[in-house]
Amino acid sequence: RIRRLHPDLILAPASLSDEAKALGSDLGVPVYVGGDGSLDGIEHDVSQVGVLTGFAVRGRTLVQHMQAGVASIRKAVATEPPVRVFVDNGFFYTIDPNGPAGQLLSMAGGIDVAADAEPGKPYPLSKLRAARPQAYLAVAGRGTTLAGLRTSRATKRLPAVRSGRFLLIDATALTDRGPRVVATLRQIAHELHPTAPLGG
Repeated sequence: RIRRLHPDLILAPASLSDEAKALGSDLGVPVYVGGDGSLDGIEHDVSQVGVLTGFAVRGRTLVQHMQAGVASIRKAVATEPPVRVFVDNGFFYTIDPNGPAGQLLSMAGGIDVAADAEPGKPYPLSKLRAARPQAYLAVAGRGTTLAGLRTSRATKRLPAVRSGRFLLIDATALTDRGPRVVATLRQIAHELHPTAPLGG
Protein backbone atom coordinates (compact mmCIF):
# COMPACT_ATOMS: atom_id res chain seq x y z
CA ARG A 1 0.00 0.00 0.00
CA ILE A 2 2.84 2.38 0.78
CA ARG A 3 4.46 1.59 -2.56
CA ARG A 4 1.22 2.49 -4.38
CA LEU A 5 1.19 5.88 -2.64
CA HIS A 6 4.59 6.80 -4.18
CA PRO A 7 5.81 8.79 -1.14
CA ASP A 8 8.51 11.42 -1.55
CA LEU A 9 9.50 11.18 2.10
CA ILE A 10 8.94 8.75 4.97
CA LEU A 11 8.64 10.07 8.54
CA ALA A 12 9.03 7.54 11.33
CA PRO A 13 9.36 7.45 15.11
CA ALA A 14 12.62 6.24 16.62
CA SER A 15 10.90 3.00 17.67
CA LEU A 16 10.45 2.07 14.00
CA SER A 17 13.73 3.40 12.67
CA ASP A 18 15.07 0.07 11.39
CA GLU A 19 11.82 -0.82 9.63
CA ALA A 20 11.50 2.66 8.14
CA LYS A 21 15.07 2.67 6.86
CA ALA A 22 14.59 -0.73 5.26
CA LEU A 23 11.38 0.45 3.63
CA GLY A 24 13.02 3.65 2.43
CA SER A 25 15.90 1.69 0.96
CA ASP A 26 13.49 -0.68 -0.78
CA LEU A 27 11.48 2.19 -2.27
CA GLY A 28 14.39 4.52 -2.92
CA VAL A 29 12.79 7.16 -0.70
CA PRO A 30 14.52 9.30 1.95
CA VAL A 31 13.61 8.62 5.57
CA TYR A 32 13.52 10.98 8.52
CA VAL A 33 13.52 9.37 11.95
CA GLY A 34 12.14 11.51 14.77
CA GLY A 35 13.96 12.27 17.98
CA ASP A 36 13.41 11.24 21.57
CA GLY A 37 10.23 13.25 22.16
CA SER A 38 11.88 15.79 24.45
CA LEU A 39 10.99 19.42 23.86
CA ASP A 40 14.36 20.13 22.27
CA GLY A 41 13.93 17.03 20.12
CA ILE A 42 10.46 18.08 18.95
CA GLU A 43 11.71 21.55 18.03
CA HIS A 44 14.55 19.96 16.06
CA ASP A 45 12.12 17.62 14.26
CA VAL A 46 9.78 20.48 13.32
CA SER A 47 12.69 22.48 11.93
CA GLN A 48 14.11 19.53 9.98
CA VAL A 49 10.77 18.45 8.52
CA GLY A 50 10.28 22.04 7.38
CA VAL A 51 13.58 21.85 5.51
CA LEU A 52 12.82 18.43 4.02
CA THR A 53 9.39 19.49 2.76
CA GLY A 54 10.52 22.81 1.29
CA PHE A 55 9.07 24.96 4.08
CA ALA A 56 12.22 25.81 6.01
CA VAL A 57 11.14 29.36 6.88
CA ARG A 58 7.72 28.21 8.11
CA GLY A 59 9.41 25.48 10.14
CA ARG A 60 11.80 27.95 11.79
CA THR A 61 8.95 30.36 12.46
CA LEU A 62 6.89 27.64 14.10
CA VAL A 63 9.83 26.65 16.30
CA GLN A 64 10.27 30.28 17.33
CA HIS A 65 6.59 30.47 18.31
CA MET A 66 6.98 27.24 20.29
CA GLN A 67 10.05 28.56 22.09
CA ALA A 68 8.32 31.84 22.92
CA GLY A 69 5.30 29.97 24.29
CA VAL A 70 7.43 27.71 26.45
CA ALA A 71 9.49 30.64 27.74
CA SER A 72 6.34 32.53 28.77
CA ILE A 73 4.96 29.49 30.60
CA ARG A 74 8.20 28.85 32.43
CA LYS A 75 8.42 32.50 33.43
CA ALA A 76 4.82 32.46 34.69
CA VAL A 77 5.37 29.47 36.97
CA ALA A 78 8.92 30.32 38.05
CA THR A 79 7.78 32.16 41.19
CA GLU A 80 4.96 29.74 42.03
CA PRO A 81 5.49 27.09 44.71
CA PRO A 82 5.99 23.64 43.13
CA VAL A 83 3.01 21.30 43.26
CA ARG A 84 3.27 17.62 44.15
CA VAL A 85 1.59 15.61 41.39
CA PHE A 86 0.66 12.02 40.60
CA VAL A 87 0.08 11.11 36.94
CA ASP A 88 -2.24 8.11 36.57
CA ASN A 89 -1.88 6.32 33.26
CA GLY A 90 -4.64 3.92 34.26
CA PHE A 91 -4.80 1.44 37.15
CA PHE A 92 -2.11 3.45 38.97
CA TYR A 93 0.52 2.88 36.32
CA THR A 94 2.39 6.15 35.89
CA ILE A 95 4.73 7.98 33.55
CA ASP A 96 8.46 7.59 33.14
CA PRO A 97 9.77 10.46 35.30
CA ASN A 98 12.76 10.79 32.98
CA GLY A 99 10.70 10.73 29.78
CA PRO A 100 9.04 13.53 27.78
CA ALA A 101 5.91 13.59 30.00
CA GLY A 102 8.09 13.89 33.09
CA GLN A 103 9.89 16.81 31.47
CA LEU A 104 6.59 18.58 30.78
CA LEU A 105 5.44 18.06 34.35
CA SER A 106 8.62 19.56 35.73
CA MET A 107 8.52 22.53 33.34
CA ALA A 108 4.90 23.16 34.36
CA GLY A 109 5.97 23.59 37.98
CA GLY A 110 5.14 20.12 39.18
CA ILE A 111 7.01 17.55 41.25
CA ASP A 112 6.39 13.93 40.30
CA VAL A 113 5.60 12.11 43.56
CA ALA A 114 6.12 8.78 41.78
CA ALA A 115 9.64 9.47 40.56
CA ASP A 116 10.71 6.18 42.13
CA ALA A 117 8.11 4.12 40.23
CA GLU A 118 9.22 0.75 38.87
CA PRO A 119 8.71 0.48 35.09
CA GLY A 120 5.87 -1.85 34.13
CA LYS A 121 4.35 -1.95 37.61
CA PRO A 122 1.49 0.04 39.16
CA TYR A 123 2.55 2.53 41.78
CA PRO A 124 1.90 1.09 45.26
CA LEU A 125 -1.10 2.70 46.91
CA SER A 126 0.66 2.80 50.27
CA LYS A 127 3.43 4.91 48.72
CA LEU A 128 0.90 7.10 46.92
CA ARG A 129 -0.89 7.84 50.19
CA ALA A 130 2.43 8.62 51.88
CA ALA A 131 3.41 10.94 49.01
CA ARG A 132 0.24 13.03 49.52
CA PRO A 133 -0.05 14.49 45.99
CA GLN A 134 -1.62 17.94 45.80
CA ALA A 135 -2.81 17.43 42.23
CA TYR A 136 -3.91 14.32 40.32
CA LEU A 137 -3.52 14.07 36.54
CA ALA A 138 -5.29 11.13 34.92
CA VAL A 139 -5.16 9.98 31.31
CA ALA A 140 -8.64 10.10 29.79
CA GLY A 141 -10.29 6.85 28.78
CA ARG A 142 -8.36 4.70 31.25
CA GLY A 143 -11.17 4.44 33.80
CA THR A 144 -9.92 6.91 36.41
CA THR A 145 -12.44 9.53 37.57
CA LEU A 146 -12.57 11.95 40.47
CA ALA A 147 -15.82 10.34 41.62
CA GLY A 148 -14.17 6.94 41.65
CA LEU A 149 -11.16 8.20 43.59
CA ARG A 150 -13.48 9.80 46.13
CA THR A 151 -15.37 6.56 46.75
CA SER A 152 -12.26 4.39 47.09
CA ARG A 153 -10.98 3.85 50.62
CA ALA A 154 -7.46 3.72 49.16
CA THR A 155 -7.53 7.16 47.58
CA LYS A 156 -10.34 9.28 49.03
CA ARG A 157 -8.08 10.95 51.59
CA LEU A 158 -5.41 12.04 49.13
CA PRO A 159 -5.07 15.84 49.32
CA ALA A 160 -5.60 16.13 45.55
CA VAL A 161 -8.80 14.09 45.71
CA ARG A 162 -10.20 15.91 48.72
CA SER A 163 -9.56 19.33 47.14
CA GLY A 164 -10.72 18.27 43.68
CA ARG A 165 -7.46 19.19 41.93
CA PHE A 166 -8.03 16.59 39.25
CA LEU A 167 -7.31 16.87 35.53
CA LEU A 168 -8.24 14.45 32.77
CA ILE A 169 -5.69 14.77 30.01
CA ASP A 170 -5.94 13.28 26.53
CA ALA A 171 -3.88 10.12 26.09
CA THR A 172 -2.15 11.43 22.97
CA ALA A 173 -1.26 14.75 24.61
CA LEU A 174 1.45 13.20 26.76
CA THR A 175 3.00 11.37 23.82
CA ASP A 176 2.52 13.98 21.08
CA ARG A 177 5.73 14.62 19.15
CA GLY A 178 4.65 17.88 17.48
CA PRO A 179 3.94 21.56 18.19
CA ARG A 180 0.87 20.64 20.25
CA VAL A 181 3.28 19.94 23.11
CA VAL A 182 3.22 23.64 24.02
CA ALA A 183 -0.57 23.58 24.48
CA THR A 184 -0.21 20.47 26.66
CA LEU A 185 2.44 22.20 28.77
CA ARG A 186 0.13 25.21 29.21
CA GLN A 187 -2.80 22.95 30.16
CA ILE A 188 -0.79 21.20 32.87
CA ALA A 189 0.68 24.46 34.14
CA HIS A 190 -2.79 26.01 34.38
CA GLU A 191 -4.06 23.06 36.40
CA LEU A 192 -1.14 23.29 38.80
CA HIS A 193 -1.04 27.09 38.97
CA PRO A 194 -4.50 28.43 38.07
CA THR A 195 -3.69 32.02 39.05
CA ALA A 196 -0.41 32.25 37.12
CA PRO A 197 -0.47 34.56 34.05
CA LEU A 198 -0.09 31.81 31.46
CA GLY A 199 -1.80 33.48 28.51
CA GLY A 200 -3.68 31.47 25.91
